[in-house]
Amino acid sequence: MALSIEIQGRKLTQPQLDAIVPVLNLRIQKRMGKAKFEQACIEALRAGGVPLQDYCQVCNGTRGGVPGNENVLDGVIMCDYCSADRLRVAATQEAAE
Repeated sequence: MALSIEIQGRKLTQPQLDAIVPVLNLRIQKRMGKAKFEQACIEALRAGGVPLQDYCQVCNGTRGGVPGNENVLDGVIMCDYCSADRLRVAATQEAAE
């Protein structure tokens, strides 16, 4: 049986689950309330180097890019979705010329 946890609508990966074990322990021991649990998980993910969101400078991670899989286009860090949009626009502009 596999453990599955979602935070902000995103299913956590195994490294992310490993990073939040201390937070889960506090919650199980009832030393942390529901209200603080999600924020504590997000902080533990960042501290563990496995953030919930990617580091896209265009959408700030809101489009669901995979953390660690960012691309750099024209010096800007982007998720796959934003970089595909940027390349699509550039190709369309080039075709129009």
